[in-house]
Amino acid sequence: MPHRVDADESTLDELLEQGGAFALAETILSSSDRKEVFTASGEIDMQMRRATGVAKAPYVAAFVDMLLESEQKVVLFGWHRAVYSIWLERLAEHNPVLYTGSESPMQKEQSRARFMGGDELEQFRQNRSWSSCAQMEEATSESRVLIMSLRSGSGMDGIQHMCNVGVFGELDWSPGIHDQCEGRYHRDGQQNPAVSYFLVADVGSDPVVADVLNLKEQGSRPIVDPNRPLFEAADVSDRMKKLAESVLAKRKRRRAVPA
Repeated sequence: MPHRVDADESTLDELLEQGGAFALAETILSSSDRKEVFTASGEIDMQMRRATGVAKAPYVAAFVDMLLESEQKVVLFGWHRAVYSIWLERLAEHNPVLYTGSESPMQKEQSRARFMGGDELEQFRQNRSWSSCAQMEEATSESRVLIMSLRSGSGMDGIQHMCNVGVFGELDWSPGIHDQCEGRYHRDGQQNPAVSYFLVADVGSDPVVADVLNLKEQGSRPIVDPNRPLFEAADVSDRMKKLAESVLAKRKRRRAVPA
């Protein structure tokens, strides 16, 4: 289910300026040096997606907070540490936990136990040494939000027994990555309809990535043509050109606004 969210354009502009995204965009569209274009493409992709994730992070957190009024637990997918930090702060009342590429195996085990709760959390508590009851309660309070990296969690099982809702707060170019993420809760043992929300902003990298993924058509296409794939690949160079064009178009619009 694609869902539009706001993004702080002043934050987006500031981050793009700091990273030299406008100069990178000009290089991609005008340089004849293939190596230079390749390097600039990788850099602008990283900068644009990170800036977009940070700019919309507070609004993604607000959406998840709203979901938790009716859902017991939610898996929230992202990619950048700066984005995770905002989510952790904004969703603190729900005791969010991290399961990304930066946690140790023990930390991941702890995050999983806190999200699962019940017997699994109690077993984790019993199998660890704690200096006090207060420390144990603080370190093992049950969580309602599991923040997972888009590219982590392979092989993780059990979430389907606790959660059927996933939120994609950041997007990946590869539809297969999204499929793997959904496989964390949409798998054997799931008793409820699985729902995935793709939160897309109208600015930054999201419009280009969403267009490549055909997210806008994802809901209706199976009805129109059930045999047609949900996602279609796009040439990588074409993706970066679209990103570069969107960056320069944004700068042009900003300059056109009267002071």
